[in-house]
Formats: sequence, structure tokens, C-alpha cells
Amino acid sequence: MARIQDSTPNGNKMSHSTKHVMSLEKLREGFLLEQACRNNSKKTIIYYTENINRLIVFLQEQGVEDASELTKVHIQRYIMHLRDIKKWSGLAQESEDGISSKSLQTYVRAIKIWLTWMYQEECIHDISVTQIKLPRAKRAMIEIIEDTEFRNIIEYLRNKPQNTLRDQLLVMILYECGLRLSEVISL
Repeated sequence: MARIQDSTPNGNKMSHSTKHVMSLEKLREGFLLEQACRNNSKKTIIYYTENINRLIVFLQEQGVEDASELTKVHIQRYIMHLRDIKKWSGLAQESEDGISSKSLQTYVRAIKIWLTWMYQEECIHDISVTQIKLPRAKRAMIEIIEDTEFRNIIEYLRNKPQNTLRDQLLVMILYECGLRLSEVISL
């Protein structure tokens, strides 16, 4: 904030604060520059850019142009807006499906990081804006194969001409230990 000193009619000095205007676009550029200086990957910077751009468009539609006008309610409304929109592929296209709860959580995480950066840079002064809770993501249900399906797989592997024992062992480890396929592959 800029401080200005004025003189009162009797010559005494009086200081007061003026509002420092900081556009959301300039703050976005400053944040992205810092991310580049921190040597973040291109994909990470694109991730931040896309998420911040969507938020800025939403805020501008709400009449918010300056960071000092930003409130927690604006961010909460944006989260509700994200829940209601259709999924996009790229910046402009939409599909018929809504965004997943995991995607929503990811988008809000990017926004939280930008808001926290603005608070640390003293561009916003209301810490509650940075204290938005991440929406809960639905956990995907893991499909479990039936015992008969498992027996059919083992039987198939027994009748295979090559690597029978190795393949049976890998499938049994996968099944019995509850390992992910990527974990078994790394063995």
C-alpha cells in the first residue's frame, strides 16, 4: 500500500493509506514468472495458467478486477460454478460430462496456491481467501475379481507353453498381496 503525506490547513503532517490497485492479470503474470524462475516444468506452468485464467474470467464476470476486491465468498462461488459446468477439453470446448470430483479438487488446489502466493506477496490482505477447503474427491471403487475368475486365469497360465511358473507366481502375488499392476511390474 502506498502512503501519502498531506498537510493539514495548520501545516501539521498527516499520513493516510491509499488503495494500491493490483490487477488479477498482473498478479497472474507475476506468479507465473516466479514459477518459471523456480524451474517448474512447462506442464506445471500450463496447469497454473489454465486454472488461473478460468478463475479470472469468472471473477471479471462477477465485476472483480482487482485483487483487493477478492473475498472468500468469490472463491466459494467459483467452486460451486466449477461443480455445475460441463467438462472441457482444452480451454473452450465442453463435453457432455461434468468435471469429476478429483478434477475439481485439482483445479481448486491450483487456485489455492495462487491465492496463497498473492497473500504472501501482500497483494491481498484477507487471509480467509487462502483458507478455502479442498472439495472432497470421490474414491474410485476397485473392482475385485471373483474366485472363479482367478481360477480361470491360473488355469490358463498352467496351460500356456512358456513362462508358466513365472506368470502364475506374478498373478498370485498380485492377487494375494493386493498389489497394483505397476508394483508387480517393478519387481
